[in-house]
Amino acid sequence: MNTLARNSILVRLSRRILPHRTCVRTASSSSLQKREQLKEGPSFQDFLRGTTETSTSTVYIADRGKPIPYIAPETLRGQKRKVFLEVYGCQMNTNDTEIVWSILKAHEYHRTVNLKEADIVLMMTCAIREGAEDTVWNRLKHLRLLKRKRETNGEKPLQIGVLGCMAERLKKQLVEKEHSVDVVAGPDAYKDLPRLLAIGQREQKAINVLLSLDETYADVVPVKLDRKSKTAFVSIMRGCDNMCSYCIVPFTRGKERSRPIKSIREEALQLENEGIREITLLGQNVNSYRDTSDGSLEDAPKEATLLAPGFRTVYKSKVGGLRFAELLAELAEAVPEMRIRFTSPHPKDFPVDVLETIGKYPNICNSLHLPAQSGNTQVLERMRRGYTREAYLNLVKEVRRIIPNATLSSDFICGFCGESEPEFADTVSLIEQVGYHAAFLFAYSMREKTTAHRRYSDDVPEEVKQERLRRMIAAFRREAERLNSLFVDRTELVLIEGYSKRSRTDLAGRNDGNVKLEEAGFSTAEKDALETLTEMMQSFLVELGHSARNYCELAGRTQPVIGDVVVALVNMGISIRGLDTFAKREGRHVLPQPQQAQAQKQQSILQAGQKIPHPSYIPSHLPQFPDPHAYIRTPTHKQPVTEYEVIREKAAQQQRDVERALTKFLAKTSEIDTLFDNEENPMFPLIACKPSFPPYLQALNPSDQIFDFEELEYYYLVANRKEDITETKEEADAGDDDDDEDGESPKKEDKASQEAKQEVEEAASPSASKSDSPAATASASAGGSGQTSGVSTPAPIDNPYLRAATIPRKVKHEMR
Repeated sequence: MNTLARNSILVRLSRRILPHRTCVRTASSSSLQKREQLKEGPSFQDFLRGTTETSTSTVYIADRGKPIPYIAPETLRGQKRKVFLEVYGCQMNTNDTEIVWSILKAHEYHRTVNLKEADIVLMMTCAIREGAEDTVWNRLKHLRLLKRKRETNGEKPLQIGVLGCMAERLKKQLVEKEHSVDVVAGPDAYKDLPRLLAIGQREQKAINVLLSLDETYADVVPVKLDRKSKTAFVSIMRGCDNMCSYCIVPFTRGKERSRPIKSIREEALQLENEGIREITLLGQNVNSYRDTSDGSLEDAPKEATLLAPGFRTVYKSKVGGLRFAELLAELAEAVPEMRIRFTSPHPKDFPVDVLETIGKYPNICNSLHLPAQSGNTQVLERMRRGYTREAYLNLVKEVRRIIPNATLSSDFICGFCGESEPEFADTVSLIEQVGYHAAFLFAYSMREKTTAHRRYSDDVPEEVKQERLRRMIAAFRREAERLNSLFVDRTELVLIEGYSKRSRTDLAGRNDGNVKLEEAGFSTAEKDALETLTEMMQSFLVELGHSARNYCELAGRTQPVIGDVVVALVNMGISIRGLDTFAKREGRHVLPQPQQAQAQKQQSILQAGQKIPHPSYIPSHLPQFPDPHAYIRTPTHKQPVTEYEVIREKAAQQQRDVERALTKFLAKTSEIDTLFDNEENPMFPLIACKPSFPPYLQALNPSDQIFDFEELEYYYLVANRKEDITETKEEADAGDDDDDEDGESPKKEDKASQEAKQEVEEAASPSASKSDSPAATASASAGGSGQTSGVSTPAPIDNPYLRAATIPRKVKHEMR
């Protein structure tokens, strides 16, 4: 073959792999000249090298690593585009969705739970049965209509991506027939999603369904979709080598490969720190785990992998590596307070050492999933399961010998290729003989590319499959009801998952055996929280009121003021930080109206017709016109006011009074002294200016409250006034005459009441002299004597916001 022919073949191969390389010429001389233009792009040798090299396990981020040819680095970032995630299928798909979201989140994508806001819709699909695929096809029809609607209305475009097993199995149909799909990514191509989405954003199809030999996403930390859940999934291995004749999983998930034990242990510890109380180890064949990383091969046994007695495999025995028993023991000791489950296993990978490890550690749940698929040996042979009915029953006996309280679950398929009625009867008898607490029962669905699709024919009619499925379900339910009834009136350790689906007053959870239990009449903290908080608040208010009253009496006043409340709070050890912010009307919490359990809608009296819409000349933001037929409340005709409205209005008035008093208090107080040393307890500051200084307490706590808040500033410094404010006898007599003209002669107080009043006022004004102060003499005399002396000057008040003032003369209003 000459040089020209060889170069032509390489060019044609490159064109099949890279359709965008259209500028290549077949001439040998011109290709050497133009090769320099394509030195940044991958060549045919790169593809050949990629089949032998192992893939890297680092997440690609746009601004790190080697740039991808033909794509600008900034296009790999999400630019805050919103992603809507949908999950179909098994628990492994849920964990894969968390891995996908972790990768996209690192590339600045945002997640949304509202489809209308989404820029991208990613569907994690399942291909294990035809029914799961039909669900996805129907969903794609709806998304196709939504995408066309956005294009018609000129809205933001919608990008649709199909991920998972269905993308791997039906990649050709998704790309060629379903034109609405923009991105197709297989189970091992999630790290390539940023590049695929960048290509699909330019109205091009993007696809990557290459299966990897070593991709486990061990370096990707999944981001939980449900932050409130106390359970989590941990993927420990991927792929399957069993090659059962009916199963499509080996063709969609690839070969078996396992994560290192070290990375699994680190993820479990991180989940424990986040508050997770139960983890489920995931894998297509989870108990076939085998760690073959560099660090584990030194301590790994050199013998072949052990199998359960009577079981065989279709592949050669695997030698070396740490096994599933070592992984369970490592995790059980690392997180002793966390439950450990695993799914989905294969019965052949339950040797004695695995069963003994499960029975040894109490935090490893005793629920075992033993998928039998059929109870007939001939059917199991056609399924290529690698065991007989007798071997399966011996494994069940061994499980119950080593783990006496184990609960079993299983998978069964009816209507497999060539299944006769006696063969199906063996399956029903196995269900009744073993007794399962849970089971997953299905009618057989033929899958392309499987061994059964190549060798056998789906000869069991659909109606026969459905009839056998109903009989199989009935047999399982009889045994499950008998076994689950044994848990009634028993005490079980249960991890609460939430309220029961049957009642909002019952709680539901699962025990170690993965049996869902409910407890009727359980009193939850959520239900009792309102009553408990109400009692605590009432006790707090009562104690605060008593303390404030005590400080009020010590000051010689009849009613407490805000200063008493502040001192009481400090004395009770309650921090009053932020009191100034509250008084300045900033950062307050709005208390909504409490919801009533059976609130009846208030009926409007004599209401008819509809509200009149706005005319064209009135702006739309103004309120609507009232209905002319509506009944309007007037001061004389009112609807009955409920007791709740009265209490609410009273509470609102009290709140306004307190806010007003706090504002006044803080406006006159600038100094802050701490009650404790900063080194001992800095959490309780005392808002006060020398609390032991009597003039300040007198200014803070007025001796009388006959004035409004605006008038108190005149009354604060009664003892400090420098002018004589006594009234003359004529003014007093004139005031008496005015009172007589009004026809309201005040009642004369007896001598005892006058003396009592004088004692109270003298006690309330400690800065004024009891004998020499004319203010005290004037206040003690009911009618006023007219002979007064000068006022003694007390000690000054250390507060720049308080000033000396004169009490204004009380103006008498005439009665009209």
